[in-house]
Amino acid sequence: TMIPLMVSLGLYDAGWPQYGANIILEIWELQDSSSSSYCVQVFFDGTLQYQMPWSEFCQRMEPLLMSDPEAYDAECKTRLKYAHSSA
Repeated sequence: TMIPLMVSLGLYDAGWPQYGANIILEIWELQDSSSSSYCVQVFFDGTLQYQMPWSEFCQRMEPLLMSDPEAYDAECKTRLKYAHSSA
């Protein structure tokens, strides 16, 4: 759902997002004469909310990522068991 992403981006206001709400993430390369870096612009429903350095974006997204495939399989099995037991 959108809510975990909205929470991580600081866009959640404790209500359900409206039908058709959208989040757009744009990654920009910033260049100066000696180096380049990246930033992320965050849009919510077509309006620029803010931009942040790539490193901050990665930190905010880390809790939403599951990098271990074995953990992913275990999590899916747990949810599947729960869904069958509550039916």
